[in-house]
Amino acid sequence: KTGLSLLRGAPFIFSDETCVIQRAIYFAQHFSFKSCEVITGFPAGTPEPLYSFLLAPIYYFFYGVKAFHLTLILNVFIVSTLVFPLYHILKRFINGEGKILASIAFLLLLPHISVFEQTVMTETLFTVLNIWCLHFYIKSFDESEKRPFHNKITAIFFSILALFARPFGFIV
Repeated sequence: KTGLSLLRGAPFIFSDETCVIQRAIYFAQHFSFKSCEVITGFPAGTPEPLYSFLLAPIYYFFYGVKAFHLTLILNVFIVSTLVFPLYHILKRFINGEGKILASIAFLLLLPHISVFEQTVMTETLFTVLNIWCLHFYIKSFDESEKRPFHNKITAIFFSILALFARPFGFIV
């Protein structure tokens, strides 16, 4: 998946991508968040700040295509972490390691995940935060868990992060 991200030379034509990148650059330079309209001088929507905040260190040290490719590699890394919560979630419903791993591979190649992984849009981070939240929420009800309260707190933490990733994160 990382290799596929290196084949892209520029963002798709999504205004959100440009806005997220501009907010990351602005944060890296000024350590404050402004709306896309203020930064660019053009009327634009403003995505939630968490994803731009994560990208800011990349755009602080790198520029142009290099920074863009590093952002896509970060996306691949973020999405790859889904192997762990998906494994534990699917283990409850599917018997057999091979079937679980095949299901995870299938899920990670779904268009919603693989297409947004190749963009600089907040959907990637939001999806990952939701799945991690679900994982800890489910674990909080597991009777074999030694600290179910910690899992509930961690699920709440991921749901709060989701709020800062997408405007409708409050649903989580």
